[in-house]
Amino acid sequence: MIGKMISPVTWAQYLLANGCVIVDVETTGTDTDAEILSLAAIDHKGNILQRELVRPKRPIDESGGAFRVNKISNAMVAGARPWPHVWLDLKVLLEAHGVIAGRTPLVGYNVGFDWRMVVQSSQLYWEDVAVYAAKIQLACAMDQFGSYQRMLNPDARKRYKLADACKMIGAPPREFHREDQDCLAVLDLLRYMADRAIDVAGDWKSIPDLEAEVNLISRFTKPWTVRNPDESVL
Repeated sequence: MIGKMISPVTWAQYLLANGCVIVDVETTGTDTDAEILSLAAIDHKGNILQRELVRPKRPIDESGGAFRVNKISNAMVAGARPWPHVWLDLKVLLEAHGVIAGRTPLVGYNVGFDWRMVVQSSQLYWEDVAVYAAKIQLACAMDQFGSYQRMLNPDARKRYKLADACKMIGAPPREFHREDQDCLAVLDLLRYMADRAIDVAGDWKSIPDLEAEVNLISRFTKPWTVRNPDESVL
């Protein structure tokens, strides 16, 4: 990780100018036995790359906390494909967009959790997805939005729920925890921050030379360093 700091504004501008893949997953929980129930991926222009429900290996606990949040039931996933088939398609699109090679960042709201769920769900089927972690560049929109708020107010919170963040910026209403809707909400946040060229104290950069920012890709959060990957902010 390089020492030079870039602002959340520059970060968002870079992603929108150079491209990224935004992902979101819904799961059966947050523990080490949790599985992915839905997956969505879009590009930096809002084009849907993949969107589908996933049939887990074990039944969904419809009395659990995760179900109360995402409302994905056993009946809803009964006809869905199991994770190994979904992963094969996801792998192809990540390769096609340069994510696995490390050229294009993988963005999410608490993306460390999303990636941990990809690895964890794959391991249930003896698929070693963790081998791709060496090059994949994870970029956390939740961290950057928290940093943006602290640029405006040093006493602001470090983390916000996605729905709260979108409400704060006046983004269009969305049905959160529904496949591509969370991805599109993250894109709303990126566009909002990218439009804000704010003069602040210190070394934050307000109006970037995007070509000069290419070398700053290494500052994007590396896999397994996004705080504690066991944490999920619903």
